[in-house]
Amino acid sequence: MRRSKVLLLKWLSNEQGQTLVMTVFCMGVLLGALGLAVDVGVLLHTRRQMQSAADAAAMAGATEMFYNGSTNVDARAKAAAKANGVDSDVSGNTVTINAGAAAGLQTGMTFTIYHKGKEIKDPSTGEVLDVQVAPLGQLTITTVRDKIAMGTFSGSGTPVVGDVVRK
Repeated sequence: MRRSKVLLLKWLSNEQGQTLVMTVFCMGVLLGALGLAVDVGVLLHTRRQMQSAADAAAMAGATEMFYNGSTNVDARAKAAAKANGVDSDVSGNTVTINAGAAAGLQTGMTFTIYHKGKEIKDPSTGEVLDVQVAPLGQLTITTVRDKIAMGTFSGSGTPVVGDVVRK
């Protein structure tokens, strides 16, 4: 009995392996801090990008109004915002496409949205042979009209006007 008590006390007072335990706990804390830093960095970058687009749109609208009057201010501001990556035709996770009931679309259909990339052209004729595309996410149709359909987008990217929708 006394021998087992001595062995238990010796085992409990043994400090070998403490470095491994401390390393694992500290690594968890450091990885959490790294994740927080990346999230905050993405947040600040996105906020700065949106502010730049808003500033460009305001400047374009003000310049248009100063030089040409108030005839085309809205279009100039939207064009400047679009040039900076903010498209007024895409809002939230609702996407509108230019095909509807006339094209056979029905509520509940699912499509993949692709972002257009580089065009591959024939060097001698200049003919476009193919267009590279990158998948952005899924579109589930929720509303169908005669010539348009609207749906809910879910994915990692942000769809913009001009992206391709395929089955």
